[in-house]
Amino acid sequence: MEYRDYYATLGVPRTASQAEIKKAFRKLARQHHPDANKGNATAEGRFKEINEANEVLSDPEKRKLYDQLGTNWGAYQQAGGSGSGGGNPFAGFGGFGGRSSSLSSVASAFIAPRGLIRTPPLVVCSSIAVLPPPLSRPSSRRLV
Repeated sequence: MEYRDYYATLGVPRTASQAEIKKAFRKLARQHHPDANKGNATAEGRFKEINEANEVLSDPEKRKLYDQLGTNWGAYQQAGGSGSGGGNPFAGFGGFGGRSSSLSSVASAFIAPRGLIRTPPLVVCSSIAVLPPPLSRPSSRRLV
């Protein structure tokens, strides 16, 4: 993900207020909206860039992080960073075989949804023979 200057995308200065950002976004969104430019792929791409810029600059917390991190903004977002500082520091790193993985996906291979350990299904392939009880022999003992 390449760095984009969201202020330049919306055509506002870095000191712009929320109202100025909103006004610039609405003007550009109306101008580059896909419904207004049917079949124009560049207008559609520009519209997506404008929306992305507005998403960051209209949220005070995201804007503050964007202003602090500058060119590192993209790497911070890909790493799963959040404003609270409690993001996963290992997010964004590839897993085994080029696929991304996490501990939860590795553990899910061994743990069932309710926390039970997965076992292979139990297959019963036996027959049960029910025999009558043995016949008792007459005994010489007498029960009193």
